[in-house]
Amino acid sequence: MMDEIMNGWKALGDDLHNKKRGIVEEFSHNSSDLLLEKLNRKMKLGLMWNIALIVLLLVLGIYHRHSGDILCLVFAYFLLLFGNLLFSGRHYLRVRKGAIMHDNSRKMLESYLKGVKIILLFERIWSLFVIPLSLILAILFSQLLRYGSFREIKMEPVIMIVAAVLMVTAVPVMILWTVWSQRKAYDNEIRELKEMISLLSATE
Repeated sequence: MMDEIMNGWKALGDDLHNKKRGIVEEFSHNSSDLLLEKLNRKMKLGLMWNIALIVLLLVLGIYHRHSGDILCLVFAYFLLLFGNLLFSGRHYLRVRKGAIMHDNSRKMLESYLKGVKIILLFERIWSLFVIPLSLILAILFSQLLRYGSFREIKMEPVIMIVAAVLMVTAVPVMILWTVWSQRKAYDNEIRELKEMISLLSATE
């Protein structure tokens, strides 16, 4: 008699646990779909900005097509932007494909979170190099507009001082702003993603 009661309680407990787990998984699945859609939109927007800058460079190159020196600068900056687009774009597509292929919700979310972190880390590292290089290229571009060619450029003391001041003031500010804007854009979604992963892990 006692065994039957204990087995009944155990069966009832298992049934309640399975129902709770099903409800949690269904809720997490619906919520994660919306969350991943938001993250996809934000990452796609970043790629679109990159593409827009590349298009502007192409227009600039066409406009200055008769100046080989300016075309060299434009091509150098084009390579920087295209490298970022290539890496981020490939990783973005890989992350989206991985989210579709995974059957397990927790593993899918963990894989997606890892992919997003890799993309954001790459963009932060990329900004450390491209922001100071952008300043150097912008100064060279302004001098080419003034003198016409690299051979004719005369780096006046005023230009060197302005470049040095901008390098130690504007560049760090731009890097910090890039990191801050990235956190502001993604921190809430990343936190929610971690909470969903923890919730699914607790029900397994």
